[in-house]
Amino acid sequence: MQAQALAAVAGAVAAGDPERAGRLATDAETAARSITDPAAQAQTLAAVAEAVAAAGDYHRAGNLLGVVLAVRSWQVPLPVLAKYWPRVVLRFVDELSGNERPRYT
Repeated sequence: MQAQALAAVAGAVAAGDPERAGRLATDAETAARSITDPAAQAQTLAAVAEAVAAAGDYHRAGNLLGVVLAVRSWQVPLPVLAKYWPRVVLRFVDELSGNERPRYT
């Protein structure tokens, strides 16, 4: 898929050229939103979100993951959430399990 390829490129470029990575991520997001299959669109948007987070734009990545969470299973964005927002995932797990985790973890 074009959008997944663009997302991968954006992630790779992020280390050396954040501005270019941002432009590529915008192109990838546009392509992802044009996908008509909901499952494929969610997977692609999650990949774009990961590339955007790798480029350092956590707000935009979070917004993309919010879209994915709104339309698909929480399992789709979980790897990205765990990688870039591990504390959020831990709080969610603690809430479900009833565990009390110290705030510094």
